[in-house]
Amino acid sequence: MRKTSIFETLCDLVVERYGDPAAPLTPATRQSDLAIDSILMLDLLMDIEDRFGFRFRSMDLPRDPALSDLVALIESSLAASRAAP
Repeated sequence: MRKTSIFETLCDLVVERYGDPAAPLTPATRQSDLAIDSILMLDLLMDIEDRFGFRFRSMDLPRDPALSDLVALIESSLAASRAAP
């Protein structure tokens, strides 16, 4: 799956769960920009797993992750799930 597709799907999930943000979503949009606390971020991560059809092996994210950080985590998790037997 391409980064742009992952990013678009991620944006769709954010809008579905939290409504339209005040500013357009970009790869640099941070968790704090969306006013998402850590509990809501966990809910989003579970939605991501359901939407993309995998389970995170690691949810290692920086403090106040940007959407690009989530895209990278999704990419690596998708690759790991494809490689797993």
